[in-house]
Amino acid sequence: MNRLLICGLLFAAMSATAAERVISNAMAPDLTGDGRGGFALSWYEPKEKAVRISILHDGAWSEPMTIAQGDDVKANRADTPIIAVDGNTIVATFAKANGHGRNVYVTRSNDGGKTWSKPATPHPTIASEFGFVSVASNGDLIWLDGRGLPGGEEGKGDMQFHFTTLKKDGTLAKDETLDGRACDCCPTSMVLVDGRPVVAYRDRSDAEVRDISIMRRTTQGWSKPTAVHADNWTIKGCPVNGPALAARGADVVIAWFTGANDDPRVNVAFSRDGGANFGNPIRVDTGKPTGRVGVAFTGDDVVVTWLADGALNARRVSTKGALRTPVRLGEAGGLPRVAASKDNVAIAFAAGDSVRFETIELPRN
Repeated sequence: MNRLLICGLLFAAMSATAAERVISNAMAPDLTGDGRGGFALSWYEPKEKAVRISILHDGAWSEPMTIAQGDDVKANRADTPIIAVDGNTIVATFAKANGHGRNVYVTRSNDGGKTWSKPATPHPTIASEFGFVSVASNGDLIWLDGRGLPGGEEGKGDMQFHFTTLKKDGTLAKDETLDGRACDCCPTSMVLVDGRPVVAYRDRSDAEVRDISIMRRTTQGWSKPTAVHADNWTIKGCPVNGPALAARGADVVIAWFTGANDDPRVNVAFSRDGGANFGNPIRVDTGKPTGRVGVAFTGDDVVVTWLADGALNARRVSTKGALRTPVRLGEAGGLPRVAASKDNVAIAFAAGDSVRFETIELPRN
């Protein structure tokens, strides 16, 4: 049995090398590459009510650094703190309880996580539902916004989809409403193409069709929401299953889950023009997925991850659409993450009361 499968099936027996890490009493990880072969990993500690971050560089982990801590700092397995990294610049988000809801906060570090700017909230600090944030290292962020919910209660009105930017001086630009009606609690995704955001989210029509839409910020402003593909998934409740984007130059890939026609599947689609147009969906799962997708560019392939039967699965897909051999990596929960940094690929996920990180190698044929 090769090392990948041993690590995938026997996580409890993983050796304590620098590229493998188990964080006890933790949940809700996020993961990003630092562009230099290393990774940044964040997580939430429910007992300490703290959001931490650690950096893997040159084979060694930094000591955990605290992004936020307090009795009102919250996270759950679907709506997690988010990080974005560019060198020593880190932009991070977290949530605080506010009555029966949660408010979003964003902060910036210019020294690799040692110190942080005063947290700012991009929306009214009212008791309602705000969350499912995506953030870029330039300070752009998107989120699901509940300011229009009657009484601040999810399900009693329309969840909105908003955008703003955390400027270098720590202040926020005026927020913009991108869509007045989005799916209530599906994670969002964002990448930068030529320095401009391309965003993906689960839309919601008046007929309760909840397919994935794309929007781009161009020199003329924001494009209108465009469906990546007409899955026509009609569902009355939120499936808590958002899209994942990755970009490399003008190439953009999106992965998403759909349960349309009682045929659950995980798809990817590629764009060669910065997200303006996508090709036909390519099915990557091997049957009965539950979604929670991730995607990352690596070389001439992308790596796609998803959950099925309580296990994390992954496979390479070439940028021309060729499917490589799928691999079952082992039991996982929550919202697993995948990231690439130069030639390295890593995953992070919740398992029991721990967060686990592992660099992986996947078949190239």
